[in-house]
Amino acid sequence: MHSDHNLNVYNTPKVVDHYARLSKLNPCENYAFGKFIPNGAAILDIGVGGGRTTPCLSAKASYYLGIDYAVSMVEACQKRFPNLAFRCEDATNLQSISDDAFDVVVFSANRIDYIPTDEGRRKCLAEAFRVIKPGGKLIFSSHNAKVLGVWPILEDVGILKKTWRVLRAIGKTAQLATRQLLANAFYAGKGYILDPEFGGFNIFTSTPATMESEIRSAGFKPIEVVDLLYPQRLPKIFVGWYYYILVKP
Repeated sequence: MHSDHNLNVYNTPKVVDHYARLSKLNPCENYAFGKFIPNGAAILDIGVGGGRTTPCLSAKASYYLGIDYAVSMVEACQKRFPNLAFRCEDATNLQSISDDAFDVVVFSANRIDYIPTDEGRRKCLAEAFRVIKPGGKLIFSSHNAKVLGVWPILEDVGILKKTWRVLRAIGKTAQLATRQLLANAFYAGKGYILDPEFGGFNIFTSTPATMESEIRSAGFKPIEVVDLLYPQRLPKIFVGWYYYILVKP
């Protein structure tokens, strides 16, 4: 179900090494994980990558399972966290997992957007719905189709780094805005684009308005939508992605 191109990129040593070195959560993840994931929950971490979310989620979990469709990412996680469970699984087909098995499913880092078809994304949401217990939650993020700019992170750095980050953000904003304004997805509020990171990923982008029908069609009820840098409030054109918190009724 997945693009061979995206999968090949995720399995390259350079990309695996990059993700295996990440450990920091972004502000909206700290908020969403803290508010909506109870201690002692059974947690499925889809698209675990190099294990960035693993320390936080496994610490809260009575049972934690991390899965990824890139075998090299799974191997990196097993090496990094040898006492935890990881498996190579496709998010669009979780047949090895029983119904109502988890209290919380997390699909972070916009990884749902790397599923290359509408059908695949619908299957992913349907599978998440199936494996979540009634009353359980799905927490995932998705790129903002209407983003035009990059907001610099200026907290806890000196004046020289602040200046550099502002200049870098201006340069990245010019590149991003050019790409976005040439993409049909920007005007439609959803669609597929080429993300140039690591040589190029084919990704899906959306907005809370265009994502809602997919969420409700899968059977979920939206609870909250959180901006990337929440609780910091940014103009929508600077929101790189949104986190969606859903409940299975």
